[in-house]
Amino acid sequence: MKLHLGAFDQIHPGWVNTDITPHIYISRVPGLSRALDAAGLLNARQSRSYRDGTYRQLRKLDVSRRFPLGDNTVEAIHTSHMLASLERHDAQHCLNECFRVLKPGGVFRVSVEDLDAAVAGYRPEAADQFMELIFCLDASKKAKNRNWWHYNEFTLSDRLRQAGFPEIDRCEYRKGRCPDVETIDSRPGSLFLEAIK
Repeated sequence: MKLHLGAFDQIHPGWVNTDITPHIYISRVPGLSRALDAAGLLNARQSRSYRDGTYRQLRKLDVSRRFPLGDNTVEAIHTSHMLASLERHDAQHCLNECFRVLKPGGVFRVSVEDLDAAVAGYRPEAADQFMELIFCLDASKKAKNRNWWHYNEFTLSDRLRQAGFPEIDRCEYRKGRCPDVETIDSRPGSLFLEAIK
């Protein structure tokens, strides 16, 4: 089993794609997405994801709770830009659960916005825009989609070590030991770490 956490509408074939988006439930009620679309309550991307069956391919998994998986049962785990949307204690719980469910030798590939790169781009005359960007405070986004925390290589590595991972490597975009790394990475310029159990 290969587990994709926080997939939303990025479905990876051969992976168990998970999220907590309400779109999972809407997609399972016949005609509901068409009614929401007709009422103008869906944006173009959401409408397309309903039509092509993307949301029906998601499985619900709340990363702030115990994963409904046995110990040492997962070959690989991938998550992209999800950790920032979790409060610190929930993020650490998620990392702990990833360690628990991974098989020995399994790989956990995590990508996040690189805090060091974000800080390097800070300009004093654009402080408000920096804060809006770093915390995802864009008025068009809902509060649930804001960022709660950011990581650099040192802090994320430390959190992974706290979870139990003995080996942590910084990787380049679409390079590493994770299965399908050439297709699952979608955000160049991110910080990519692979933790091996």
